Amino acid sequence: MNKPIDRTKSNLHIKEKKKQDSKIAAIKNERKKIRNDLISNANLIFGLDNGSTGTISCINKVDGTISFMKTPSRVELDYTQDIKYINRIDVVELKKWFETNISLMKDDNRFIIVILERPMKNPTRFEQSISACRAFEATLIILEELNLKYIVIDSKQWQHYFFGKNTTNIDLKLESMRKGLDVLKKNFKKQYNEISEIIKNHGDADSLLICQYIIDQQLQR
Repeated sequence: MNKPIDRTKSNLHIKEKKKQDSKIAAIKNERKKIRNDLISNANLIFGLDNGSTGTISCINKVDGTISFMKTPSRVELDYTQDIKYINRIDVVELKKWFETNISLMKDDNRFIIVILERPMKNPTRFEQSISACRAFEATLIILEELNLKYIVIDSKQWQHYFFGKNTTNIDLKLESMRKGLDVLKKNFKKQYNEISEIIKNHGDADSLLICQYIIDQQLQR
């Protein structure tokens, strides 16, 4: 005689899975709502190209100005036993940059959003991944100290928006510089000469395009 199948454990597993799926869905919906609210209302938009060798941008939609600069960083001896040097975020200077741009807008008119790129985590590029995550964490600490709200996006989101989905065969840095200069000339003519030199010397305008991507998302809502 065959032993009856005990479905109790199986049913409990299914219930737990449904409960977990429901919880995950609720978190995703809440994140989406917060993200949409932040994007819709923002008039002071910070965009950061993740890493210690990228750029940072701030677009003030009230007075139509932009702040663009290389990410403040410093070189120091690595914390490992190897004698080598690493780049680290200069947290003092980065915090000052945030505070300066925030102070230029009155409190009652200010709706801030900070856009961060999700850091690379690739086992085949271990050193670069460690550096990216270290820079990301340093930036998060600054945002928490300043009580600034932020969202994290994948670089593919803004890249696909500006350059199309097939980016395999294009020079992303060169296209970023070209598109960034176009955006700068169109929207920030008075600051073009000053900022275009920084973009050209750096080689790309990623952080500017991150900001512009968010502004374009606002216009499409």
